Amino acid sequence: MNVSFTRPRFGTKERAAAYEVMLGSNISTGPEREEFEFAFAKYIDCDQSLAVCNGTIALDLIWETLIRDKKLHLGDYVICPSFTFVAVANSIVNAGLKPFYVDVKNGGYNMEIPTNITLKGKLGAVCAVHTYGKPCDMGEIKEYCEDHELVLVEDCAEACGATYKGHKVGCLGDASAFSFNATKNLTTGEGGMACFNYETGTARALREHGDLYKNRNALITGYNYRLSNILCAIGLAQLKTLDARNEIRRQNAQKLMNNFYNKKIAPGHVYQLFPIMVDDRDRLLYQLIQNGIEAKKYFDPPIHHQTAHRTEKYLPNTSYVCQHVICLPFDEHLSDEEIEWMVECLK
Repeated sequence: MNVSFTRPRFGTKERAAAYEVMLGSNISTGPEREEFEFAFAKYIDCDQSLAVCNGTIALDLIWETLIRDKKLHLGDYVICPSFTFVAVANSIVNAGLKPFYVDVKNGGYNMEIPTNITLKGKLGAVCAVHTYGKPCDMGEIKEYCEDHELVLVEDCAEACGATYKGHKVGCLGDASAFSFNATKNLTTGEGGMACFNYETGTARALREHGDLYKNRNALITGYNYRLSNILCAIGLAQLKTLDARNEIRRQNAQKLMNNFYNKKIAPGHVYQLFPIMVDDRDRLLYQLIQNGIEAKKYFDPPIHHQTAHRTEKYLPNTSYVCQHVICLPFDEHLSDEEIEWMVECLK
């Protein structure tokens, strides 16, 4: 039996939504994009959502907006985890900011805020990454940001629809970024959303070549970061079923948990991926692949060991997790037979 790592499936509603746009003339921009942005902002309860080309561009747009709105300044440090995708650090550096890498919590995958931080410069923000679909401890992080007057950005690329104490992730900080890549819980094939919890015309202007009012007059220098109308139509259809599909993911996660950990799934977790910690990671990974189970490593090496971002910082929990974690094939389409096969092979 072969179990693919991820299998995004577009149903009749997604296909019909895309086809409807294709029949008209508004394939690049149009009402579907505005409807998607409005619905998404309402879904996570934020002030403003902007559909963009991908999740990395969502982060790029957020950092530049925060700088231009004078909430951050060039050279400020941003606390972020090293155990995550390199796009987080790339976006920080490309904006003229400096990443300050922190460890993950012992026994977990989400970032830990250290008690004492010494920097040769100003600390400006925290980028809280909700890894694998599990929300960070946002109460602790928000309190830290408030105490130190820091901007709070959420990277929700892996956590669309996740909740923290009844609140959707993405509404808990100053801004948040989402990814709609093929592996994500809500997918348009490629795409993203930049969300803000304060009113800003800067972000909208930056996305539209600096033309805030669409009158061919660029108020600032900007970019073309827009997501096409076809993909927005698909995203809107996906958004309408997101909570139901996330619930199926949670049920599948519980079935796997019953076989290995004998504990309940985490509240608010939407299981974009299903990680397990093992001793002989590489040998087990090879054996799983030989049995048709497309498991993968995540995130190895960590960012602070990669050539472009290398530091001598010692992050013991991050180093351990990177060497021992495997992510199993996982989505809402996983069948009971596939779950049983993975369990049998792992045992």
